[in-house]
Amino acid sequence: MNDWTSIAEPAISPPTPDEEVLVFPLSYGQQRLWLLDQLSPGDAAYNLHHALRIAGALRPLGLRRALEAVAERHETLRTTFAVVDGQPVQVVADRVAVALPLADL
Repeated sequence: MNDWTSIAEPAISPPTPDEEVLVFPLSYGQQRLWLLDQLSPGDAAYNLHHALRIAGALRPLGLRRALEAVAERHETLRTTFAVVDGQPVQVVADRVAVALPLADL
């Protein structure tokens, strides 16, 4: 059996306020979803959900860093939407910090 506690955790620095942010126009599909959200704010009709059972001891810091590493590799996970000059745009952050609240059950 492997001793996973001996594996070094990846070094991921937190985002800084001066990092690069890219802005792009929305695709036609994104425009449709943005418009639907404007008509019915907060509607969860297009949200996808999935439950995942993880066995073994949880290392919260390792999980948070793993999620940040995945987001670092995929622009889609770092993309948010904003309105600039009255037009919706995609805002792609250079990095994101993953908030991982814990509840002791």
